[in-house]
Amino acid sequence: MQSTTFHFLASIMSSSSRHAGMGNLSLEEASEGLKKLLIHNDKDEQLSKELETKIEKLISELLGTTQTVRRILGGFQSFKTNKFDMNPALFRELAEHQTPKFLCFRML
Repeated sequence: MQSTTFHFLASIMSSSSRHAGMGNLSLEEASEGLKKLLIHNDKDEQLSKELETKIEKLISELLGTTQTVRRILGGFQSFKTNKFDMNPALFRELAEHQTPKFLCFRML
């Protein structure tokens, strides 16, 4: 059991450093696999819920720790705080005329 858990976590960690979609496991697959490994024999429902919460937090931390993800999130937060929140009327007007209705961005 311990060896299986280690290999599973190693797989998650190695896939987190690759481009999204190119890793071995999706977030959902990783979450379900960890739940099966750690919760399947547990009879206490409260403990199961706590374990599930901790597993989901661990997976999100493992998958969200790349420099690229931090840079995207930091850039978005900076834009939102310094540009978007300062000019709501401008961005509301831009949104009315925006086609297609989604935003694409590129990191330089």
